Amino acid sequence: MEEARYQASSAAGKAELPPLSERWREIQGLHHWEGLLQPLDLELRRNIIRYGEFNQAIYDAFDSETHSKYVGSSKYSKEELFQKVGLQPDDEEDIWGYQVSRYLYATATSHILGRFFLSSRSKEAWSKESNWIGYVAIATDKGKEWLGRRDIVIVWRGTLRLFEWIDDFHVQKSNVEDFLPPDDDDDENHWYDSLKEMAGDQKQGLFDFHKDDVTDLLPPEEKRKDEHHWYDMLLKRGEPQPRVEKGWLLIYTSSDTRSHYTQESAREQVLNELKYLLKKYEDEDVSITVIGHSLGASLAVLNAYDIAENGLNLREGREPVLVSAVVFGCPLVGDAAFKKRCKELDGLRILRVKNRNDLIALYPPTLMGYREVGEELLVDHRKSPFVNQKSRTIGDWHNLEAHLHLVAGTHGPDRPFRLVVDRDPALINKSCNFLSSELRIPASWWQDRFKGLIKDPVTNTWHLPDRDVHRVPQPETMREL
Repeated sequence: MEEARYQASSAAGKAELPPLSERWREIQGLHHWEGLLQPLDLELRRNIIRYGEFNQAIYDAFDSETHSKYVGSSKYSKEELFQKVGLQPDDEEDIWGYQVSRYLYATATSHILGRFFLSSRSKEAWSKESNWIGYVAIATDKGKEWLGRRDIVIVWRGTLRLFEWIDDFHVQKSNVEDFLPPDDDDDENHWYDSLKEMAGDQKQGLFDFHKDDVTDLLPPEEKRKDEHHWYDMLLKRGEPQPRVEKGWLLIYTSSDTRSHYTQESAREQVLNELKYLLKKYEDEDVSITVIGHSLGASLAVLNAYDIAENGLNLREGREPVLVSAVVFGCPLVGDAAFKKRCKELDGLRILRVKNRNDLIALYPPTLMGYREVGEELLVDHRKSPFVNQKSRTIGDWHNLEAHLHLVAGTHGPDRPFRLVVDRDPALINKSCNFLSSELRIPASWWQDRFKGLIKDPVTNTWHLPDRDVHRVPQPETMREL
């Protein structure tokens, strides 16, 4: 695969390290990125940017025009997504090295639908209940040669309504019972039922928890040999159960039978596709990379945890498949028990890219019991000479393209900013006005010509055209496993 998109402005140190195909486990966080973050390893730097561009592709392709009957969907089909957002040149074969395997759709309660999801004003709307929330991609054969393994990428979309979901989610935590592996024994009179009854329903601290069973007492899967015996469950009886933010969980696990796109929840869709791909490539070296920005980062952390918690990355007689979450501007997801569980799970790695000044990454507050998970790469927009240092717009500080720009030039808290990866600063202003005015790049320049309108040569009137058939959203089918 061509690497021209990520060529370093200085080749110093590049020749001293093996290629990515030999280092991929280290770059994916096998050792929790120890020694790679400060200073930031060149290959890791490029990898973070590459994964961020998977995420930016959703923003670039998302139809946010509420006058369109397709608002809330992708403007492009799976087959052409990477070409249309500029990651895969039309005139070259397989430069990007990945292909989209499935689109993901989400729904939620009516309360959240009106705040987080976009809905069309048209009576002919493609869906009133669902929005495009992400996609699953798989490395092609050519991509595998360069990457050193078959990389499965899961990408989650953030929100376009930056603060509404903060006001709307009332900082409630929910347990993660639905994520835990199912019991092999369906006998309701099993001895552990009495333990669940003894534990009872709980409320803790200031949080209004769901009144669910204490799932730490449920028998573990056969795969978790170290916790197989009954006395292990008794020893764990007093441990707090992991809790996560209610809003993130609702979007991840909600379904709606009224919609052809979310008959199954986003969780069911993504796990079904993942199981299919893992089975298809079971004889190959595989990695799982889960990516998200903003609210999508929270979904990515939940998804990565879910995969590892259910042991989908475990293969008999082999090392666990690495499940690496690479997230940008990530709000806090769960409590201390959730953080602890993420550390314990085989193969789970989480890398958070955080702008020091990003307020969204501080929500919900740690004073309310939330904790950051995984490793942190801290960047600081105040060090970049390319951005407007007078900006007081929180959305600028949270912007994904700004994060990728900072990754391209960060050298830690004590050294000046210097671009190491040749990434055009103009990309920052795709959807904001954060660049220095001296660069003379207009704000929010990434948009359709005439906002998608065309002029009818007969009537001499302007209108939004219908889409080509191959770009009309199509319900995805679940894989036969």
